[in-house]
Amino acid sequence: MKIFIAGASGAIGTHLVTRLVARGHQVVGTTPSQAKTGPLRALGAEPVVVDALDPDSVADAVARAALRHVEDAVTGITWADGIVLRYGSFYGPGTGLSAAPDAVMTGQIRKRRFPIIGSGDGVWSLVHIADAAAATVAAVEKGETGIYHVADDDPAPVRVWLPYLARTLGAGPPRRVPAWLARPLAGEGAVDMMTRARGISSEKTKRELGWAPRHPSWRTGFVDGLS
Repeated sequence: MKIFIAGASGAIGTHLVTRLVARGHQVVGTTPSQAKTGPLRALGAEPVVVDALDPDSVADAVARAALRHVEDAVTGITWADGIVLRYGSFYGPGTGLSAAPDAVMTGQIRKRRFPIIGSGDGVWSLVHIADAAAATVAAVEKGETGIYHVADDDPAPVRVWLPYLARTLGAGPPRRVPAWLARPLAGEGAVDMMTRARGISSEKTKRELGWAPRHPSWRTGFVDGLS
């Protein structure tokens, strides 16, 4: 199958290219930078430099590649039907939550700059980046038009998983910030994510695609899946 990947040089994109090429698919992938075309070629993909926020640029790349979408992540296209994957929060190599020294979220947690806002009752679903890529490949090969949620089997409140992660990283416990104080500084969206977010279920994805996460819980994934 010939497959078009928007954002092929990103964290999940590189996993997808590797898996799809290994399974015999012909992959064309976008990258915003000419400098990243070499690594994509090395993985076996045909790179296309494109601005994902420019609908004309994206449409031109799709027209030249002629392809089915792997993820519905490019803005401005309204004519495409296909499969939409809604992922939990990524962690693992190449993401902001990894063992890499420059991982942004990990660095903030280690410095105790990623606080629990308000009650911390917001429920997050998380997914290891490799599991997200495996689910996407399964969707490409087996999925029907529609929406698939992709996350592990252990949605949990921020007040539960964030202190656990801090301990795993050898960091001090996260600070707590009242919602009223965080709201003007971080915005309403950040407060909602910390206090009102709701987890997702991947049961449809598992049932219809035959997919199951290798890291079914962040509790073990944070221990052995960050590097």
